[in-house]
Amino acid sequence: MRRIQSIVNLFVRHYTSSVAGQGTGYIKARYTKYEYEVSMRDGVRLFTAVYIPKAADRPEPILLPRTPFSVRPYGEDQYPETLGPSEFFAREGYIFAYQDVRGQFHSEGDWPGMLADLEHLVRNNPDFGQAWSHLAMLYQRTNRTEDANRAREMYQRVRAKEQVDEEKTLAERYLLSGVAP
Repeated sequence: MRRIQSIVNLFVRHYTSSVAGQGTGYIKARYTKYEYEVSMRDGVRLFTAVYIPKAADRPEPILLPRTPFSVRPYGEDQYPETLGPSEFFAREGYIFAYQDVRGQFHSEGDWPGMLADLEHLVRNNPDFGQAWSHLAMLYQRTNRTEDANRAREMYQRVRAKEQVDEEKTLAERYLLSGVAP
């Protein structure tokens, strides 16, 4: 058992160190950035920054997070330090389309309605970490400090579980294939 644990630890350290710290240079070399104002059904336009892999020769999966925290940096020639919920997605060539939520930063509209939507979302899906994070920010902005602290605590719990699950998945993939990435 110790031998398997040692192999798993070695694999996880090797794999995560090889993809950690994408950096702006990594992203610029592998992705092209576009910026759009996407119209919703009610006519409100949401600012959207899209990152498409330069080497995309086939349809790729897309991640579309909407965030109240800003999709900075703005400008098609400006790139962030990282893409995705983890570096693994960028390495696999995912397309990323980040949107500022209604009424925040470069998007039009009104954002307070999001609070009820997020509360409903976490009530039905308590393991959705990003929703807890957004909910904490909205609670903080509406001076609901106790609720914000509870939401942050839930986000930390969910995120810790996600990281453990991700490491297990990588370790299982390695042990089943016998081939290091």
